[in-house]
Amino acid sequence: MWNRTKRLINSYLDDLIERASSPDKDVRQVTRAEIARLNELEVQTLASVKMFEKELAEVELKILGIAEREKMARERGDLIAAESAGRELVTLASHRDLLKQQISEAKSSAARARALREERKQSGRRPR
Repeated sequence: MWNRTKRLINSYLDDLIERASSPDKDVRQVTRAEIARLNELEVQTLASVKMFEKELAEVELKILGIAEREKMARERGDLIAAESAGRELVTLASHRDLLKQQISEAKSSAARARALREERKQSGRRPR
């Protein structure tokens, strides 16, 4: 029984000595995990940018179509249809502006994640 207890205590002491003698190992592991998280964040953000850009292209096509429909309604003298198309244009233009803002913010976030990731890579390589 004493031998088991002695081995257990020695094992704990060995573990403590290992941790105390190599704290860099823990720091490197944390840094690697953080780099992986930042990489994942950048990829997800860039994927969001692609989705926003696709939606922006669709909204801009709708705007062109509705602008043409409004023009044709005005030429026909159909003011009700022209006003309806005009209101729809205002709504779509607002949505387009929001998408442009989201794209800008997402690109900025991706750039910050990339810069932070590179900074972490460099700090992980420095000798201590």
